[in-house]
Amino acid sequence: MNKKTLLIALVFPIIILFVLFLPSSKEKEVTVGSSSASNATQATLFYGQGCPHCTAVTDYIKEKRIEEKITISEKEIYYNNENAQEFEKRAQSCGLARESMGVPMLWANNECILGSPNIIDFLNNLL
Repeated sequence: MNKKTLLIALVFPIIILFVLFLPSSKEKEVTVGSSSASNATQATLFYGQGCPHCTAVTDYIKEKRIEEKITISEKEIYYNNENAQEFEKRAQSCGLARESMGVPMLWANNECILGSPNIIDFLNNLL
C-alpha cells in the first residue's frame, strides 16, 4: 500500500466521526437553567437564524440571567424541518392562523407568546 492510500485510509474515518459528532449550525437546541429547581418553568423559544427580534430575546435572556430560574429550550425553525413542524403544531394549538405565525415565539404554560416585547414582558412577570 502506498503512502497516499494509507493516509486516506487513516484520515477518512476520523473525518467521518468528526462530522457525525459535530453539532449542526442549522440546529440549535439548547437547554438552559436548572430543571431540578422545584419552581422552574419550562418553555421553548422558537427562533430563526438571522432574525434580529429573536436575537434581542436571546440576548435579554442571557443579560438578565433568566436561565437561572427558567428552563428554556431554543429551537431554530428556518433550517430545521423537525423544529419547524413542532413550531407549527404549537402555534396551531394556540389558534394562530398560518399568516399570524412568526418568530420569536415562546411556548410556555400551553400558550404562545409572540414577538420580542411580549416575550420579554412574559419573562419579567415570571421573575
